[in-house]
Amino acid sequence: MDGLTLATLVRGWKEEWVGCRVDKIQQPTASEILLSLRHRQGSRWLLLSAHKAYARVHFLTGQKPVAPPEPPRFCMQLRRHIEGGRLLDVRQLELDRVVQFFFSARSELGDLNYFVLTLEIMGKHSNLILTTAHPDGQPDEIIDAIYFVDSSKSRVRQIFPGIPYEFPPTQKKIHPLEMTAKDLPFLDKQDWLGKANQLSLIKQIAGLGPTSARESLYRCSDVAEEAQLALEIRRLATFSLRHPEPHIGLDEEEKATAYAPFPLHSYPKSIAVSNMSEAVAQVFHRLVAIHQETGEYKALSDAIRKAQDRLRGKLAKISALQEDSHEHDRLRMFGELLLAYGYSLPRGAKEAVLPSFEDEEKMIHIPLDPAKTAMENAQTYFRQSSKRKRSIEILEQEKRSAEADLLYLDSVLAQLRDASLQELPEIRKELENEGFLKKIEIRGKKPAKQSQRPSQPDHYLSNDGWSIWVGRNNQQNDRLSIKSARPHDLWLHVQDGAGSHVLIRREGNQEIPQKTLEEAALLAAYFSKSRDSSNVAVVYTEARHVWKPNGARPGHVLYDHQQTLFVTPRQVDMEALLKRKNQV
Repeated sequence: MDGLTLATLVRGWKEEWVGCRVDKIQQPTASEILLSLRHRQGSRWLLLSAHKAYARVHFLTGQKPVAPPEPPRFCMQLRRHIEGGRLLDVRQLELDRVVQFFFSARSELGDLNYFVLTLEIMGKHSNLILTTAHPDGQPDEIIDAIYFVDSSKSRVRQIFPGIPYEFPPTQKKIHPLEMTAKDLPFLDKQDWLGKANQLSLIKQIAGLGPTSARESLYRCSDVAEEAQLALEIRRLATFSLRHPEPHIGLDEEEKATAYAPFPLHSYPKSIAVSNMSEAVAQVFHRLVAIHQETGEYKALSDAIRKAQDRLRGKLAKISALQEDSHEHDRLRMFGELLLAYGYSLPRGAKEAVLPSFEDEEKMIHIPLDPAKTAMENAQTYFRQSSKRKRSIEILEQEKRSAEADLLYLDSVLAQLRDASLQELPEIRKELENEGFLKKIEIRGKKPAKQSQRPSQPDHYLSNDGWSIWVGRNNQQNDRLSIKSARPHDLWLHVQDGAGSHVLIRREGNQEIPQKTLEEAALLAAYFSKSRDSSNVAVVYTEARHVWKPNGARPGHVLYDHQQTLFVTPRQVDMEALLKRKNQV
């Protein structure tokens, strides 16, 4: 977020929101604050974020983030001092990325007090700071901050309660409306649109950021002259400060990538939006979603792979123990030989060499405990033989359980690859319920009731107009195959592998077109571990032949009366089918 964008936001908020009341205050994350502002036209949530990578300020346009049950320290300070107060002014420190919200609020005794909430957008040094204020809106003493800065972190400027607030050091940059070609830094004309030229402009000209610097260079790239560039910068600054036209820049996939108070010709497509706050919100909604999804995806995939490594280690130990357990026949033979020939052994012997029952010429060497008699050694061997014989079935059960868990985790990992941000919490909860992740609990708090509706399977329309449903996680698979499926619906799944459950809806014994069956099989293969394979075996049967064993993991079912179809989910063939998602 650059200074020109912030200037456009501040100008709009001065006109519309000064005088509004602070209704509620929440802190959904460690670096973000939400203020519910109310005026005659209604109320809206204002987001102020001091995130190290995504510091920003704008009104929310989508769903409000969920606040934690216990409000953090900074949130409690804001509620104590400015909740119920009035917004008197919104100010920007010149064209720097510092914005101040000036409030008045009455204390419990009825005294009128003044406060300033300052958002400093400075990359990894971004911060939100609450201070007392003078009646003219000048900040005074620091009450609290999102991040404290002591002398060990900065010798220039400290931030902690009880000391006077100091503005960030000023950057001696040139105002964009006052600049000329002589004020421009040295620019590389061979790489006119390069990052080096953009950074040079950002360091020299106040209010410019990556988007505005790129746009300035792009608009005069045909001539690549400093005089023309200076003219374009003044023109864009005039747009921003006097006649803003908020726009969003879209990339080749038509995804919101950039925002500015002017049209963005340097992007494949530029669309106008109603106000600057909406433009900022749209772009950051996508960026933050990608950031959250990437972080949560990595956390879940790492947890799954660690669990798989533990299971593989367990299987290796079971395999070694199984080899030992099959020695029970030999141990029993030792005991029987000692019973038969033990009378001939001297007391205190360390080894017995006795003829085999099957071949008397073959001698068997049996280790002995010299402290025990031959009969006592025989009983020891009988006990060891019985123990190892009993362990065969136990180890086999443990092996089957570990293999089933590995297959289950494979299915979760395959589903995680295509999961949306909204589906990740459901996958996390499933792993917690199955014991592969620790549940996060807050001491003294009862678990919150699940108010959110379960996510729904994806719906596709076949080329013949038939409905095809695809479960995207194990919870959806169970609901689709066991609860939602009707007896004569056709159920599909990749054979002997992890993947989605697929269902073709039909009435009675209505014949399913071959093309629809192939498309459903393609979806089953595509949403499985075999996505990149050829000739993938997909089984299909009526839903009445599918059932869930007692105690089975989520997504695990058994089936019979199946037939097999072989398909290859080539990306070029899948594109048209995937575009028919959610068509009814």
